[in-house]
Amino acid sequence: MIGGALCKVDKAGATVLFEEPNKAANSVGVVVSPVRLTKLEEFGSPQFVADKLIQAEKRKVIGDFAAVLDAWN
Repeated sequence: MIGGALCKVDKAGATVLFEEPNKAANSVGVVVSPVRLTKLEEFGSPQFVADKLIQAEKRKVIGDFAAVLDAWN
């Protein structure tokens, strides 16, 4: 994935989503959800947040991919 080669696309539920032309599987997206926390540190350690994200991704269809990413660490 090359940053300059990404195109912004619309997707329901995504605050912003970028895809590589002709390779929709190569994408980077961001979803912003309101929270009641006042400091980023209140989410927990970076490792805690990463573990929670991996758990959430494993529950999705792409769970096998999340497991592979987890194994790299």
